Amino acid sequence: TGIGFEGDMTWLKGRSQVSSHQVFDQVRGAGEVIYPNTNAAQATDDANGHVSAWTADGVTLSGSSSNNDLNGDTYTYVAWNWLGANGTATNETGDITSTVSANSTAGFSIVKYTGDDTSGSTVGHGLSETPQMVILKKLTATADWVVYSEIVGATAALSLDEDIVPYTYAAYFNNTAPTASVFSLGDYTGVNASSNDYVAYCFHSVEGYSKIGSYVGNSNADGPFIYTGFKPAYVLVKRINDTRKWAINDNARNTYNVEDNTLMPNTSEAENTTQIYNDFVSNGFKSRLSSQTGNNSSGTYLYMAFAESPFKYANAR
Repeated sequence: TGIGFEGDMTWLKGRSQVSSHQVFDQVRGAGEVIYPNTNAAQATDDANGHVSAWTADGVTLSGSSSNNDLNGDTYTYVAWNWLGANGTATNETGDITSTVSANSTAGFSIVKYTGDDTSGSTVGHGLSETPQMVILKKLTATADWVVYSEIVGATAALSLDEDIVPYTYAAYFNNTAPTASVFSLGDYTGVNASSNDYVAYCFHSVEGYSKIGSYVGNSNADGPFIYTGFKPAYVLVKRINDTRKWAINDNARNTYNVEDNTLMPNTSEAENTTQIYNDFVSNGFKSRLSSQTGNNSSGTYLYMAFAESPFKYANAR
């Protein structure tokens, strides 16, 4: 409990032990889990732990704690939660009909669709602005996660379960950027195989609430300052011109600077305290690590940040 709203997407990870990241959402349904650090197909009611229901202020966890994935005695965990529409709608805007839970005010939607194996097919995402990031996963079979980002462009993609550089391939997004109503697909089996099901998490920046962008590292302990317009509660980072891991910092695991408790979405590793050092400040974040293994070596980084106190779009109590 204590989330503050009924979430539509919940991402869980064990902090103190090796365990898979687990993502659940209300569009796919309770118990349906996908794992950001693997290319595995969707599992149902994972016996090692799963979200069996959402409540008005949290989630209900079910399943055995024998391997400590979600509810092991004395182990520590983190849950990141996003609010959608608390309901679904059928979206027929694109060539492929989708089921969507969209929070257009917050720039976030969950999209489920069935592929048609046709290059150039489009899918309605339910937002009122163009997504800057779309995170896709095939549900019905093994396939890597595919990530569209505005900074990389539509001719290539990153993979959430790998630390690779962007891979250029027209069959991901048909070399076509999303619009304010749809995103485009190629015929790659990981995004658009006939009769296979997929989920897409779509995001765009919202002033005072979220920011998706990029920065360049300087290999210095006095790292770059990245302006977001708010004090972050959550920052996701990935270097895009080198094989560096994805990394997440948040203000729940670090309640004061430096933000050095880091989880890596593309691995099952326990929390790391040596690779990422950030200060969360009133209007952005600042890298404090000169190490070539962290988030401030000389290179370009993609980031997605969410605000600690987004007053303009706060949920009423």
